[in-house]
Amino acid sequence: MALEAVNPSVEEREGEHERVESVIEPTVELGGFERRLGEVEGRVVEFAKRLEGLERTVSGFEELIAAIRCVGAWKCSTCIHNVDGVCYAWRVRDKTILPGRVVEKDGALRIAVRGFEVFCGVCPLYKPRR
Repeated sequence: MALEAVNPSVEEREGEHERVESVIEPTVELGGFERRLGEVEGRVVEFAKRLEGLERTVSGFEELIAAIRCVGAWKCSTCIHNVDGVCYAWRVRDKTILPGRVVEKDGALRIAVRGFEVFCGVCPLYKPRR
């Protein structure tokens, strides 16, 4: 029996061969995985570049919105149409157009402009008080 353990039979050697093949086979598949991983890494790099460009664009919009708010705060505080935080120059037909910003005044739906400087900042109906 001790000799059999030292000198394996042909069947045992064939089983050993199958185990070696099963270890080698995933390595072959790993080569394809590495290629696909490289492709994914390339996509991630491309995505990172696009994201960087998007961040620059958003930063530019943030500056523009800050400027509009600054102008809007001034226009809102000096416009003749702003009465107690409600703009009487604009009428809307539906409250859902600007959720939370539409109020009913004098039988009409109007825009509440208090704290909504962006709206006043782009408003073409501004008219200064005298």
